[in-house]
Amino acid sequence: MKNRLDRLRYLSRELKLAGENELASKVSCAISALAGTEHPKTEYSYSFIMRKLRKGNEEDRSEFQKIFKQTFDQAMSEDLEDPEQIALLAAIKAINFEE
Repeated sequence: MKNRLDRLRYLSRELKLAGENELASKVSCAISALAGTEHPKTEYSYSFIMRKLRKGNEEDRSEFQKIFKQTFDQAMSEDLEDPEQIALLAAIKAINFEE
């Protein structure tokens, strides 16, 4: 079952990065059913991205952090729901992150 969950998590992340939030939500429902949880972990985390970027180029890491902070601050000032996720997706998109 773990392989199925991993594939679904990957698919969910890719759909979110592509802006396909409705499809990503449906995949999350499938993950929930398979994992037996109400809130599945489907997104990248800040620490995951930073670990990957530490092995790469310094400019990408710096740009990622800059965009993340700007977007997070803006989302907070606009009182948007889940500012961390908004900032994370914006920063990932800005540097064309690929796993």
